[in-house]
Amino acid sequence: MFGGQVALPGNSPHLRKSGSRPVVFDLGGEQGNGAEEGFSHSTEADNSKSLPMSLSAAAAIMPSPILLWRFKVLLFFLWGFFCCKIGWGSVMRMSANLRDLFLYEVFLYYNPLLLVVLLYCAVAMLLIFPFDIFYLSSRYFLLRTLWRIVFPLQAITFADFFLADILTSMSKVFSDLERSVCRMVHRQVATIAWFEADSICGSHSVAIPLVLVLPYLFRLFQCLRQYKDTRERTSLFNALKYSTAVPVIFLSALKYHVFPERWTNFYRPLWLVSSMVNSLYSFYWDVTRDWDLRRFQWVFFRVENEWNKMNAKSSTQISMSEMSAEEEKLKLLVSSDHNV
Repeated sequence: MFGGQVALPGNSPHLRKSGSRPVVFDLGGEQGNGAEEGFSHSTEADNSKSLPMSLSAAAAIMPSPILLWRFKVLLFFLWGFFCCKIGWGSVMRMSANLRDLFLYEVFLYYNPLLLVVLLYCAVAMLLIFPFDIFYLSSRYFLLRTLWRIVFPLQAITFADFFLADILTSMSKVFSDLERSVCRMVHRQVATIAWFEADSICGSHSVAIPLVLVLPYLFRLFQCLRQYKDTRERTSLFNALKYSTAVPVIFLSALKYHVFPERWTNFYRPLWLVSSMVNSLYSFYWDVTRDWDLRRFQWVFFRVENEWNKMNAKSSTQISMSEMSAEEEKLKLLVSSDHNV
């Protein structure tokens, strides 16, 4: 099988495999040596083919690390379930007295903030967890994007302004988080201080307007950075929209720090005017710029319509220019014939 002659052209180059012996020799060599080399090459090829097949078979037999990790987590929860005796008899068939004793120990004897603090710490640790679990690349991408939002020292990308725009819609959520953290720090949960929570962590807190205004300031700085890079006036108008939200937030917080007469006579009219300006400007910008509902078209088809219009205009201009060029040529020909 391997001893037959191989017919190759005289100018055929040496076909070599990198890091191995020549596969095809020139025609001046001996035929027997060529057969032996061909047989050895076929043996090496068979071995190289069998090696990936064995590796793929071993990979198919071995489970993935994610599956092993999930199995370990399942075993851990099963161990906790049986060791802590959390079963049907201890939970669903608990007596009323034992239930009251359990609730008393959890919420009064022990620190009631323990579970909430553990939840907040777990979320924070999950974001900065360095091991390759829980979507490591996605978590680090989120952290990098948040860093770019807080410090817009580079060009603004799509992820930067998109996430910052989402944060502006979550400003109320951030204020609630600030209030909950404040109550945990000052131990105003399940104690007498709960009834006086507004004096420190309620509407009188100075940190609430600061937390509310941060997302709008981030978008304001992003718009200014975008104007610095592109020199488009639209970025300045967009920055003006976010700047109108700042006086609304601080005037709303000022209500709890001034006398009622002072608020009614002076600050309340300013708050109403600033709120109207912010609402009308935001509505106008959303309708005409963000959503582009000026001609009541779907936003997803707006780019396609504009592209079709541009192509139609360009094709019309090209056809008109071609017609004018042909007319000029005909005029020149007619004038030349007349002169002749």
